[in-house]
Amino acid sequence: MTDAELDDAITTYTALAATVAAHRLLFIAEKTSRTYSDDSDSVDDTEAAWKSAAAEVSLASGGSHGRAAGDMEIGLALSNKLPKIADLLLSGQISEYIARRIVHRTFNIVDPAVLATVEAHIAEAATTWGALSVKKLDDAIDVWVNRYDPAAVRQVRVRVRDRGVDILETKDGVTEVLARLTGADAALFWQRITGMAKGVCKDDPRTLDQRRADAHGALGAGFFHLACQCGSPECSAATDDGRASHVVVHIYSEPETLDAAPDSLMDGDAPLPADPHQRPMNATLVYPDGTRVHPDGTREPQAIIDSSPAECRPTPDSEVSGVEQDWPAGPESAAGPEGKSETAEAPPPNPPPGILVGFGAMPAPLIAALIAKGAKVRHLKPPGTGPESRYRPSTALDEWTRARDLTCRFPHCDRPAQFCEFDHTTPWPQGKTHASGGKMYCKLHHFGKTFWAGWTDSQAADGTITITTPTGQTYTSKPASTLYFPKICTTSAPIDTPPPTPTPPDKVDHIQGYRKRNRAKQRTYRINAERARNTLDNGPPPF
Repeated sequence: MTDAELDDAITTYTALAATVAAHRLLFIAEKTSRTYSDDSDSVDDTEAAWKSAAAEVSLASGGSHGRAAGDMEIGLALSNKLPKIADLLLSGQISEYIARRIVHRTFNIVDPAVLATVEAHIAEAATTWGALSVKKLDDAIDVWVNRYDPAAVRQVRVRVRDRGVDILETKDGVTEVLARLTGADAALFWQRITGMAKGVCKDDPRTLDQRRADAHGALGAGFFHLACQCGSPECSAATDDGRASHVVVHIYSEPETLDAAPDSLMDGDAPLPADPHQRPMNATLVYPDGTRVHPDGTREPQAIIDSSPAECRPTPDSEVSGVEQDWPAGPESAAGPEGKSETAEAPPPNPPPGILVGFGAMPAPLIAALIAKGAKVRHLKPPGTGPESRYRPSTALDEWTRARDLTCRFPHCDRPAQFCEFDHTTPWPQGKTHASGGKMYCKLHHFGKTFWAGWTDSQAADGTITITTPTGQTYTSKPASTLYFPKICTTSAPIDTPPPTPTPPDKVDHIQGYRKRNRAKQRTYRINAERARNTLDNGPPPF
């Protein structure tokens, strides 16, 4: 394919992706409409029906419950309120992102006639908005919303109301934390952690920034000082800061992980050793145009003066000529006493990481450092072979089940097991309180197991569960521990339980005391509240 043909293919498939997205969202809207009735006059709480539909969409889409609910909102808006925008998306003239922003920015328009007028103007211009930034795209939509319904413009909240703390992604045992504080609180916090970071002796191996980061752990443990890590028993600043000894944090690991040694290079800013498995680039490459690339990465553009015979010179169509140089013998190959190559023994594999509940994998050296600082190690006891005689599981059974599951067992749900509830796969007392008959569900999916009509699940002795939706689709979920700890057996003793029965259909329509308003009334309340604020802000100044 030529470059022009590649560009044409990208354009074609971009439009095709928009068409596919439109069909998917409209199918989701149809699915939602068959399960959920958006009736603001209904006395029944329709939240359970909405969440049941979201669970089905989540399983069918392979995404989270929250993403499925968002797609349902977008699909319903395109299907019922914004048909022109839906047509543009179906024909591939606008992207899915633009369609989603239009739905969001027109959300507060309650008059159907006004919404139709605004949509008509937006539809005429939206095909030219593909190159706009997010801010410019929102402004372009708001121009028409503000012209016909000023009270419906989505206002950005005052910055101070957006304050909060978010836990972001965890990689290699390090988690990013985003805090949005008032200026005064940020100054106080910075002063506090800086003072703690400077309270250690000069022999502490950590940099100032590393000590500031570690100060967060001490604050979380309820201490206002940071323990020095110089290693001297006479250091007055080596008082325990509680980061490893005063707070219970669940970390699951295999036995060999507990025997790992702390890594001293995790602190400080000394150069890290070279990777022994990465061969050095110590050859100078010479390209046909005369450019030389030296081992240090520098480029030297120059012509090659080749005095060799013509028949020995590279032909004009040669791609690359260069100086060939053998790699130096590495540690994996060495000459023996008789000049024969001997292969050294491969180094032992690194200990497997542990799992910090709710945050993901934690490298073995970090776990070893916590143990060295006083963290307690407690071995989990496997549950008994027989079922327990009560509804609530014992501490041993509860802890073992959480360690096996690690997260909510509903597919695509990552809610940590420490925030989940023990669910009897077959409702108690017919179902047994046993590891083979129970698993961890978050409150949402435990609630759904009880109240969403037509759902069933079954469980095998190894913890695998099979979920059947109201339409008969089946999905399986295996314990997360099998991904991280494949050597550990999570299979418990088999038990005899009655076959699962679907949730009765009468439970999904009304759940006593679950919400003060049904879903439609709650949405109307939010829209009216935001419109009232906008109307007040748009009024004349109080002269």
